[in-house]
Amino acid sequence: MRHTLCAGFLLPALLTAALPLQAAVPPPGIQSGDLVFRDGGEAISDIVRSIDNSGFSHVGIVDITPEGTYVIHATPQEHPDGISGVNRDPLDFFIEHAKDGQVAWYAVQADSENHRRARDNALAQLGTPFSINPQDGLYCTQLAADTWQSAGVTIITGKTRLSLPLAEEPLILPENITRSPQLRRIP
Repeated sequence: MRHTLCAGFLLPALLTAALPLQAAVPPPGIQSGDLVFRDGGEAISDIVRSIDNSGFSHVGIVDITPEGTYVIHATPQEHPDGISGVNRDPLDFFIEHAKDGQVAWYAVQADSENHRRARDNALAQLGTPFSINPQDGLYCTQLAADTWQSAGVTIITGKTRLSLPLAEEPLILPENITRSPQLRRIP
């Protein structure tokens, strides 16, 4: 009886542990080129949160392929091996670095050709260093804005001037994108 009872508890647990994990997928209505936002736990996220009212500290460009969903984004050092700059990571990796695993999806109001061009523009930036100084590299919101601007669509409502020693130029904050009439939040 004791072995039967033990097997009754262990067998379902073992079977559940053996099931493959489902990869994260974007909600219906999201296509390559659209944007995914998150709030991260890194020091730079704390800085962004202190000056931005969107509730987000990071954004990436969605890349949906037959192999899975990826996010193209610029980060200072999110990878264990210290890779900094524009990377293309699986959506699961992007979500793992979100506070409480929460992300928000925004569809850019543009045709499929503009979406393709935006995604291609983002892919062309892979390997570009991370920097808030535009002469030295890209930061996440600048990558998203430039990607879409190069596709012929303006997705920002402006830039924000900060009084930070390293940020002499006005910066694009997440709220400068989420407030754009070109974007629609997808639940």
